[in-house]
Amino acid sequence: MASGAVTARLESADGALYLTVVTVCGPLSGPVARDGSLFTPGSIAVGASGCLPPLQAGQESWLLEFFKTPFEAAYSDGRLTWTNEKGSLAFEPR
Repeated sequence: MASGAVTARLESADGALYLTVVTVCGPLSGPVARDGSLFTPGSIAVGASGCLPPLQAGQESWLLEFFKTPFEAAYSDGRLTWTNEKGSLAFEPR
């Protein structure tokens, strides 16, 4: 994915942890459980979206598959990386 194509936020509300991911196609969100640096997504909902170009739609599909599997979080050299068997996402601060 292109740099800046995905933003993500983890927030705590009412004792639960929630993930919100925004792509060029639209938002994805849902609960996640955390055990140390391992995050396990629950049901991820897809918000209103519009993704016409095949490349963008393919990226959205890849993200949905990524968030069906637990991912490991690591922070190094100013970059947060989430990795699982589907691949990895690297985030830099804005």
